[in-house]
Amino acid sequence: MASSAVSGAAPAAAPSLARAQAPASAVVAVAADEVDTIERRARANPMEVAAALPQRLQSGAPLTDSQRVALLRLLGELQIKLEQPANATMSALATLEAGREVPTAVRADAQASRACVQADQLRASTNQTQALRLQDEALEAVARGQLLQVRLYCLAVFGGINDSLGRFGESVRLYQLALGAADREPTQWRRTPLRSSLAYALARAGEVERATQLIDEALSIGQAAQDWLSLSQVQAVRSILLTDSPSPGLGDGIAGAGAVRSAELAALESALNHAQQAGAAREEALGLANLADYYLRRADYARAKALLEQALPLARAQRYATAERLARQNLGLALIASRQKDKGLPLVQAELDRMHAADEIVDESDALRELGKYLELGGYTADALAVYRKERDLSYEAYRRDQQRVLLELQASFEADKRRHEKAVLLDENQLKAETLRQRDLQLREWALAGGVLLFSFGWLSLGYRRMRRTQRALHHNNQRLLEQSERDPLTGLGNRRHFQRLTHDGDQALPVSGSLFLIDIDHFKRINDLHGHAAGDAVLADVARRLRAVLREEDHVLRWGGEEFLVVTGPRRREQTEALAQRLLGAIGAVPMRHEGHSMNVTASIGFADFPLPPDAPTLTWEQAVNLVDAAMFLAKAQGRNRAFGIRHLPVSDMFALDNAMSDLAAAWQNGEVTLTPLYGPVQEVAT
Repeated sequence: MASSAVSGAAPAAAPSLARAQAPASAVVAVAADEVDTIERRARANPMEVAAALPQRLQSGAPLTDSQRVALLRLLGELQIKLEQPANATMSALATLEAGREVPTAVRADAQASRACVQADQLRASTNQTQALRLQDEALEAVARGQLLQVRLYCLAVFGGINDSLGRFGESVRLYQLALGAADREPTQWRRTPLRSSLAYALARAGEVERATQLIDEALSIGQAAQDWLSLSQVQAVRSILLTDSPSPGLGDGIAGAGAVRSAELAALESALNHAQQAGAAREEALGLANLADYYLRRADYARAKALLEQALPLARAQRYATAERLARQNLGLALIASRQKDKGLPLVQAELDRMHAADEIVDESDALRELGKYLELGGYTADALAVYRKERDLSYEAYRRDQQRVLLELQASFEADKRRHEKAVLLDENQLKAETLRQRDLQLREWALAGGVLLFSFGWLSLGYRRMRRTQRALHHNNQRLLEQSERDPLTGLGNRRHFQRLTHDGDQALPVSGSLFLIDIDHFKRINDLHGHAAGDAVLADVARRLRAVLREEDHVLRWGGEEFLVVTGPRRREQTEALAQRLLGAIGAVPMRHEGHSMNVTASIGFADFPLPPDAPTLTWEQAVNLVDAAMFLAKAQGRNRAFGIRHLPVSDMFALDNAMSDLAAAWQNGEVTLTPLYGPVQEVAT
């Protein structure tokens, strides 16, 4: 479900490695009884078990090597879950791993446990990429080991790591292996939580129908066993599935959305009730925070705050950093939306600072977008605009990093191909040289044949040269193709920010800002995804791209700017032509409903636009500043009711300080007569059927 972060808690004492050799016939029975009992108790009471385990490892009834490995692995898992370092535990496992007197299978389980605990600790400290590097070592050791607990833990750890890195297919594969291993064993209680984890991974991979089937299976198994803790986790995942993709059978449209909301609330309330039935305080804290998030999204801020004020002390008492951070962040958002920004913003900012320090750029971008939304709801429009700009810049940085990573991987692949081709050519040349030397030895006896050999050699050299030239041309072509692909949005086929960078620069030199800019944002896009699904959202974006291209000239440029935003860049126009184009863009998007799989959707947009350069008394702008200016106008269009455009006609400012002041609250500057704007209104909507 949730991951933890490394805290500064004091490490537990290193467990003793003294072992007692139990009779072989007793090993499996004792391991199956005691280790399984301790592991089950640790699910609901991790703090209690983590405190008792070191003493059990140091004294008490004798432990076999297999039992010791299993309990050390469990201790490492619990220490990480409770924000404690597991270094002493990993050291003890490494000693068992190196012990030659220990049976080979146990050494393999110790090696797998040590590698997986280390990966889990790296994952908790957000070093996901470093954690992934341990996967091959760990899973190779798992294959040689014999302990089910170690196998399931390792597969779950790396399933979660791959999921965090967006490697959803690999995550699903690992969870499927874990579930298959659990289903083959007589132990029942592991089957339900593993189905929950696999369902979540499948949903992240886009296989929502299969995920829903697994959740139904997990509910049936958990209810039959009255496993309240597992049922709490199952219902939490079910609520996520309902939030992200409405469940089949609940209907479509407004009525269907209401049914989905009711089912989501019921799942969240069940998750909380089951956690309380199980006496699992950590899951109860998370359940309270998740339920509060539901009410926060429904603008019931009083109920959300009441739940969060229960969740926070419970999460702190259980050292559950993830639930505590979630509760603190959501409490801050609830306070901001309730017009208590001074109390709420520091709570949200603390989590943003943590994400920034950990370089969690995608999560930070999502958190900024959410903060902007609640600032807007609270009436803090200038603050919301500043946050949206920061989020957009961060989203672009995340996109740029991802593109750079893909390009580097592809370039490395092409370079490897190039080296293979060069090696083949070099091998051909070496063979030709050896052949030439051999032929020289025969020259005194076979002059005629020598001439033929020379011709043959030149032919081979020529062939090798031609092969190298073809390889170089292919590499050049592939590099050009990579560059073009990096500048294209795969969903819409439009240029992206990287393409905009090339349009507005001559090499490293920025070109003067000239022409007209239109920043377009689809209204209530999240509502489209919630009501009709993400596939419908993708279809809307593709249709908007097609409609925009249809009303633009061939020499104009339309770009996918990010999320549901589009940027149109045209050459210089007269003011009345720019306003006419803005009106056509509103009509192109909103005049006719869009359709997807039989559903009709009313789609509108908010647009900010301006002609550049600005009037003579305005300062010279960079392209980034020009985009920020039309962004402020677009934000005003959204704040004024959406389905409209605002164009900046006259901005009588003489320096950047005055420009920034006007942009920070464009509505006030407009009302005070400090800026002249042209409002345009979108078409009256047809009734969607």
